[in-house]
Amino acid sequence: VTKTQANLIKRMAKNIILCFDGDDAGAKATFSCSTELNSMGIIPKIIRLEEDLDPDDYIKKYGDITIAINEAIQEASKNKGRVIFSAGKIYVSGTIYLKDDITLYFEKYALLKMTSNKSKLLITKVNHKVSLDKPSFEDCEYDGEPKEGFIRAVNVKNITIDGDGVIDGSEEIFYGKQTKYFIDGAYYPRVPLLYFKECENIKILNVTLRRSAFWTVHLVGSSDILIDGIHIFNNLKMANCDGIDPDHCKNLIIRNTYIEAADDGIVFKTTRNGKKIWAL
Repeated sequence: VTKTQANLIKRMAKNIILCFDGDDAGAKATFSCSTELNSMGIIPKIIRLEEDLDPDDYIKKYGDITIAINEAIQEASKNKGRVIFSAGKIYVSGTIYLKDDITLYFEKYALLKMTSNKSKLLITKVNHKVSLDKPSFEDCEYDGEPKEGFIRAVNVKNITIDGDGVIDGSEEIFYGKQTKYFIDGAYYPRVPLLYFKECENIKILNVTLRRSAFWTVHLVGSSDILIDGIHIFNNLKMANCDGIDPDHCKNLIIRNTYIEAADDGIVFKTTRNGKKIWAL
């Protein structure tokens, strides 16, 4: 890390977490980087992966880094920090819980992908039917409380998701009945890609959201929300893959946004105790 890069890091975040390769070169890079940051008055936290694995090898061996991402968010939240997904890297994760005063920043071509291990997406215990009695576009009652989650925030404030990377919903793990023109889900409701409930000051900027098997951005009872410059690319055969669903939210701006979805692009609604009161 050069002094110029250290200065940039200092401006971007107060809380820095380092995780380099586990070999000698990685150890030297960690020492060099932490020394430069220390000279700038920044004390980084250093994570050493199990078995001294490289980050890429850790993902290949263990399948996802759910715990590491959530720990990084917990630490960054203490100092209004950022969790940065590095350019060109692939991250596989289960449910990610956002905290107050946190930014998820995606460098160019960074990819955050939902795990195929559904046990790591559970919020509450749920028994899914092997098949639906009716297609989910006919029987789609939903109390607004998903039993599973990917990126999830409940009763938190000052959240930003920004950057030139991609968040992927791994839609294929939720497939049910398929025809030439239509893909139903294996059960209903499924996993919203981004879920915000009773949150304040939310910014979703520039990122690409893709391949969601359910509502892509679900906002419930939240306020002061800016969605700007994002792209949503969902499968045009996939049932229930709405783009943006704001439910009794206040002070919401959606602009410069492109949405491809087999279901609704943007749905403004109001529900109370699972009962739909009003919707467009």
